[in-house]
Amino acid sequence: MATREPTCQFAATARECELIRAMRAVEKSIAPIQQTRLYQTLELSVKDEGSDSLGSCVISPEDIMMEFLRAGIGFYQEMMKDHVQQFERSTQVDEGVHIHDHDSVSGPQSREVPEDLAGQEDEERTMSWDTIKESIIPSSVKEITFTLDDDHSMLHKEELQSRFPGVIITMPSEVTQKEQIAKNHELEKPIGVKRVAEPNSASSHKADPIKHMQDLADYVSEPPGEGEFSYKCPLVESWGILAFQIKLEIAHARAIQNHHGKVTDGNACSHCRLQCDLPTTGKDRRPSVPTAPAALRVDTNSPVPPSITSSANAIPRSLASRMTIPDGYRLGGREVTSGTPGGAIQTRTPASANPNGSIVDYANELGIVTPFKTSRVIYFMYDLLRIQRKVAPYGEHNITLQQYYKNLVTLYVLTYKRKEYNLAYIVLLRFQSTNYKKIDELPSEATAVRAFEHLPTTSPVNRWITILYSFLWGNESLGSYDEFMNTHPELRENIPAFTKMHYEVSLIRDSHTPGRDAAVLRRWCNVHNHSAGRPEDKEICESSIMDIQLTLEEADRQEDERELEHTRDVYFNFHGREERE
Repeated sequence: MATREPTCQFAATARECELIRAMRAVEKSIAPIQQTRLYQTLELSVKDEGSDSLGSCVISPEDIMMEFLRAGIGFYQEMMKDHVQQFERSTQVDEGVHIHDHDSVSGPQSREVPEDLAGQEDEERTMSWDTIKESIIPSSVKEITFTLDDDHSMLHKEELQSRFPGVIITMPSEVTQKEQIAKNHELEKPIGVKRVAEPNSASSHKADPIKHMQDLADYVSEPPGEGEFSYKCPLVESWGILAFQIKLEIAHARAIQNHHGKVTDGNACSHCRLQCDLPTTGKDRRPSVPTAPAALRVDTNSPVPPSITSSANAIPRSLASRMTIPDGYRLGGREVTSGTPGGAIQTRTPASANPNGSIVDYANELGIVTPFKTSRVIYFMYDLLRIQRKVAPYGEHNITLQQYYKNLVTLYVLTYKRKEYNLAYIVLLRFQSTNYKKIDELPSEATAVRAFEHLPTTSPVNRWITILYSFLWGNESLGSYDEFMNTHPELRENIPAFTKMHYEVSLIRDSHTPGRDAAVLRRWCNVHNHSAGRPEDKEICESSIMDIQLTLEEADRQEDERELEHTRDVYFNFHGREERE
C-alpha cells in the first residue's frame, strides 16, 4: 500500500473520521501481493446523466483510495465548470427564435410574478436590441440568425433587419441552396487524393471525438501503405526514428483524405474538429516530387531523432499543440497531474502518451535517455524481437559486453512497461543465458540499478538480478561505501534504486551467511584499538565479556551442532537420490 508518511493532527467531522477509519481497516486487512497486475495503471472515466463525459484520469492501484479521493475533487470541479458553461450556452439565441418573445423561448408556462418585480419585467420587455446584445447575449456568440417561414414576404424580412441590426435573416429555401453548393464543392476530388470521403448523414452531427483520436493514433503507429498517396513514400525503414511531430502531420494528411473530412466533420477537416490550418513542416524537408499534394509535403527520407528539435519544430504550430483547449482538457485521452491546492487532479495533454507508437518515443517519455546511435540499436532490437520473436546474441555486433547488458535491460524495461510480457520474457531468457555464457563478468552495478530505477522489485528481471548479485557479487573487495561511491559516481543520481537493490540482495544473503553468534563474538574486538590503547582499556574489555549471557565457547558449540545437522541432511539427501536411481 502507501509508503510511510509523517502523521499530522487535523480536525475532521464524524463522517470524515468514519471514512478514514474504513480506509485504514481495508489497508490493514490486505496482505502484500506480488503480482504484476498491481503494477499497472487504471483509467477512471466519469459521465453525467446526459452521457456527457466529465473527463478521465489514470489511477495507480498501489494508492488507489487516495487517488480516487483526489480524482473526486477534480471531477467535482469539472462538473461545476460544465454547469457554468451550460448556463452560458442557455443564453445563446437559437435559430428561428424572436429574442423579444419570452413565450417562444420558455414555452407556454404559467408563472406568478411578484408585484415588486412586475415593473422591472415590463422594463425588460421594452429593452432595445442594442441593450439586449450588450447585457444578455455572451461575447462568445459570433453571429445570430433568424430563419423565417417561406410564406413571409421580403418586406417582412427587411422590417426585421431594420429592427435587429447585425442579425442574419434567412429563409429555408436560401439555406438549402447554400448547403447544396457547399456540398457539391466538398465532393470535388482534390489533386493527389485518391479517395474522397462520402457524405454520412448519421455521423455529420454525431461524430465521435474519441473514435477520431483512436483512428489518428492508428495512423501515427504504422507507416502508410503502398499506393495510399499519389507518390511513393519510402517510410517503412525510417518510420520508427521519425520525430513524433512529423508522424502526426503525416497521420493528419492520411486522415483527411480517407474517412474523415469536411463532409463528415462539418467545417473542420481533421479528428480534432479544428479549422485546418496545419502548415507544412518546413521548406528544407519538402520533397522534390511535384505531384505531391500540398498537405503531404513532408520529407520522409530525412529521419530526425526525437531528441533533436529543428527550427521548424520550435514553433508550437503542429496539430499536437492545437489539440489542447484552454482549460487543459482535450477530446479523448487525458492524463492526470496533481499540482493544484488540495491535491485535486487536473488533466493535461502530453506530447505523446501513446505506448503503441515508436519505441524510441516511448523510451524518451519514460525518461530513458540514450544517445542517437544507441536509440537506433534499441529500435532495431525491438523490431527484430517484435517480428521474429528473438534477440540477437552477444558477439553479432561490435559492442562491449557491458553495453550489450545495458541494451538488454533497456529493451526489457520498455517491453515490460508496454505490458508486452511475452516479449519481455524472451529478453529475460537472453539476459540469463548471456550471464552464463560470459561467466567472468557480471552486469555492471549501473546496469542493475537501471532496472530497479524503472521497474518494481518484484519484476522478473529484478528478481534475477537480485539472485545473481546475492551469490556472485564480491563487493567486499570494493571497499567501504564511500570508496565504492567514489569509484562509481554514476550511482549517486540513483541512490533510491541502489538502496532497493541492496536490500533485496541482503534478504537472500541473510540465510546463507554462516557463523551466526560465533562469528559475531570472534569479531568483538575488531572495533577496538588495543594495540595503541591504554592497558586498562583491554582489562575493561575483558571484564565486559565476562558479563555477557552467551560466551564464545557456547556459541561455537551451537554453531558446530548446526553444521553437523546440516552435514547429515546433505549426506542422507545425497544417498537417498542414489538409492532411487
